[in-house]
Amino acid sequence: MTATEHLGGFMGHGPKSVGAVCDTSVFIGVVELPLGLLGPRDGVVLVDLVEPDCNPITWPGDMIRQKTFDDAVPRL
Repeated sequence: MTATEHLGGFMGHGPKSVGAVCDTSVFIGVVELPLGLLGPRDGVVLVDLVEPDCNPITWPGDMIRQKTFDDAVPRL
């Protein structure tokens, strides 16, 4: 049996001068998005935990970028 679990959605991203700087060396991988896509009133980042051979949850709206981190099971 395969399954997927939604871990969270993140909205309301502030300007670059407000947030922390991402040190990519401390992560297995990062997802980069085009400038101007995430802002205080628009854009959502969704995170799902997905078993191999299972499709992630379908969400309304346009998907701009999807990335699979498959260095461990279940996949993120």
